[in-house]
Amino acid sequence: MQIHKIPYTLSIIILFCIFILISTCSRAVAEAPFDVFVVYYPYDFTGHTKDFSPRPGYASWTIERMERDIKRMADNCIHGALLALAPEDLADSHKLFMLRRFLDIVSTNSGNFKVILLISPLQRMQLGRRNVVSYIENKGVTTHKAYYSTNGKPLICFSENVILTEEESGDYEYMNVHLGYLSSETDFSPALPVSRTSSGLLQFSWILPGYCAPQTSENNKRNWILKRKKATAFKKSLKTACQQKTPIIVINSWNGYYNGTAIEPNTLDDFLMMNTLGEFFEVKKK
Repeated sequence: MQIHKIPYTLSIIILFCIFILISTCSRAVAEAPFDVFVVYYPYDFTGHTKDFSPRPGYASWTIERMERDIKRMADNCIHGALLALAPEDLADSHKLFMLRRFLDIVSTNSGNFKVILLISPLQRMQLGRRNVVSYIENKGVTTHKAYYSTNGKPLICFSENVILTEEESGDYEYMNVHLGYLSSETDFSPALPVSRTSSGLLQFSWILPGYCAPQTSENNKRNWILKRKKATAFKKSLKTACQQKTPIIVINSWNGYYNGTAIEPNTLDDFLMMNTLGEFFEVKKK
């Protein structure tokens, strides 16, 4: 029987194809089986004083800022934003217009990026669940193609400051989200909040990249309970959250400066937190 040798060039091509196949399979296995969301504050500038750091370099929610933020999030493996708005924001015609513009920009420029509305009043208040759902739906928010749905139904979130006055209804999907308040201020491993929806229970992992007490010390400096240095705690939390295998990971937050949780580029650690997230998911920076 005659044995034919494979030409050297063909051998190289075959080996290269095998390498590509293995690399592709490895990436497929490594792809996140969950959605990564980040809490995003369009209008909350609490604590944005020049005396403290980190702080942002903006003072309004402009189209330019929307486009920049959406691109930065999407480029760093964030699948969507929990858009935190107070009830009075939704009653403001200009802010409601800007919300629609944000949704339009998302649907036009960012592929599979999605938005979830987070009803987040500054003070505790009672809200009627059906009234909120009806109002938001009538304003065309939850029906927008950029809005996030699960099992074909839009997802609406409420912060810990909302007291819902009605029982759950089976005709709508929502979850109640408690923002970043863990059982212990010293326990910052990802929490596993369980949010009740009209179809059962939804679990998600909750990550704090850093945390400081709202009150300042005697020398007017922030009291860092969860330090941001070198993003060490953030990296550990990301790893733990992935191991928990919940369908949703929520990072609190993109730009929460009052409690020092922001991961967007800022005056304290520049691009460190955002780049840490992107590098963790092996996202190539442009």
